[in-house]
Amino acid sequence: MERFIDFGKRVKDLEITQMYGTIPEDNVKKMVKGFQANVGESGLNELEFLFDFSDPEKLKIKKFEVDYWIVGWHGEPKPNVKEDWKTYLTAIPSIFTLFTIPTFNETDIESNFLVYDKDFNLIKSFNYKNEVIVMISWLAGIPTKYKVWNKSGNIYEIAYEPDLKEFSKDLARLIKDQK
Repeated sequence: MERFIDFGKRVKDLEITQMYGTIPEDNVKKMVKGFQANVGESGLNELEFLFDFSDPEKLKIKKFEVDYWIVGWHGEPKPNVKEDWKTYLTAIPSIFTLFTIPTFNETDIESNFLVYDKDFNLIKSFNYKNEVIVMISWLAGIPTKYKVWNKSGNIYEIAYEPDLKEFSKDLARLIKDQK
């Protein structure tokens, strides 16, 4: 999804300048706990590039030359129950035609980003909410204006494109204001 962000690098692409940095341990713990609370256990895979987990008594961060840390995640898509009538209206003909006629429903999606300084002090949090139309059909020629789930049940990343573009603009403004 980094193709939607105008600048920055993924953590795994950063070069380690020293094995351990001097970021206060309390700041690191707050960031890790907050990230894990929102992302779950899968978030630990992302954090392994940042930290040395070899000593269970002490959390050690690898040293990188960065000005800001950005942590982001997308929430689970939630069907918009106010618009269920569209789903019901299109589901009956869809079922009778073995999904040649598509079923449509509206789904709410959410993106969250936390911006930290180089010492993991939270500078600002961003939250974006968006609505996408989901089309369920076996048809291959899906119009590009519709955002749909792929076979694994995840919304394609293009559904989050507006959030990422907006965040990119907001981040540029934030960094400009910080200087």
